[in-house]
Amino acid sequence: MPPAYTYGTTARSAFWGPARHGFDFSLMKNFHVTEAKYFQFRADAFNLPNFVNLATPGGGASPGYVNLGGTGTTAKISPQFMQITAAGPARTIQLSMKFVF
Repeated sequence: MPPAYTYGTTARSAFWGPARHGFDFSLMKNFHVTEAKYFQFRADAFNLPNFVNLATPGGGASPGYVNLGGTGTTAKISPQFMQITAAGPARTIQLSMKFVF
């Protein structure tokens, strides 16, 4: 355990979380009123196949160090240490319409 207010020796990005997948899709259709004016209808789907995108494991050592007496120090470990406790959003679909003039 490194002394308080110092960095350890683990390299940056030494631990990787689960992979993230995404596939977004859009459809649009123009309905002309005149040559220059039209309505545009859009349908957008985010995360279309509804992949589960898990968050990175978290719950590392808390920033407050506890002195155990003498010269050594240790950190408090969170109960969620290296557990995945969240996920990204599920499939989202939005519909929109605009008038272009």
